[in-house]
Amino acid sequence: MIFENKKFYGEDTEYAVLCPKKEKKKGRIPVLVISGWGAHSLEQYKKPLIALSEARITIGVNTISGVSHEMMILTEEHRSLWDHFSYIHIRKAIALLDVLKKNKIKIIDAVAYSEGAIIIAIAASMEPSKFRNIVFVNPAGITDPRSSLSFFSCYLRELFLGIKEAFLQRAFWKKLDRVCEGPVRRFLLSPLRSLSEMANIAKTDIRQTLLFLKGKKIRFSLLLAKNDQLFPIKEARISVSEHLFVEIKENEGRHSNFIFGETETLLEMLSFLEKERR
Repeated sequence: MIFENKKFYGEDTEYAVLCPKKEKKKGRIPVLVISGWGAHSLEQYKKPLIALSEARITIGVNTISGVSHEMMILTEEHRSLWDHFSYIHIRKAIALLDVLKKNKIKIIDAVAYSEGAIIIAIAASMEPSKFRNIVFVNPAGITDPRSSLSFFSCYLRELFLGIKEAFLQRAFWKKLDRVCEGPVRRFLLSPLRSLSEMANIAKTDIRQTLLFLKGKKIRFSLLLAKNDQLFPIKEARISVSEHLFVEIKENEGRHSNFIFGETETLLEMLSFLEKERR
């Protein structure tokens, strides 16, 4: 295990809690980092998690989508979620809230990457008082819904570019591991479930949910990769209202490797959200 305090929670989630070395920084509001769909382990997020934990207590969460047949019970006020989100995404959001509850987190800032944006949006709509500032990184759900075939085609294109980049940088296996290992493992373990999850990502729209959350005084920033094949930057720019976000930034990179080199930018964006709130 890469983290001394790495923990696993049920079949839906694995998480790690990392604390700053300097005691005085522990009093700040923690920051949550939630992974995208293709991550097979939190080990993939070691670099951004450790970097963020230099400034704040950091909770890294990877939603594993373990096969479970437990009946999920929603309160009456949350049953409307079924009209907008899939069973598996609601399940992941509940698992995420359970992690916060288990760690006695009353309020948190968050970094939501790719599919993590859907999960954060659902979790925050269920318990908005727990969330303060959210930075969305290459988020799913902010572009118009599309067909499963179209989304899968974009995913293959993203994988191809990742393999090409790894080969050109002469770090083939090291780079390839980030891009391919998680998605390939998921498909091999459960092909039908993987296709179903990708279809759910493709058709989910979180924009109305974000408008609702903005009304609850949650602040958002958006960080986009210029060469994202899954959620192209042009579509993202067209489909979202700039008034929804306090700040929108664009940096070089693709969807699959983007978050690993953006820790400094993430810290700046979290600080800017905090400053704007004062």
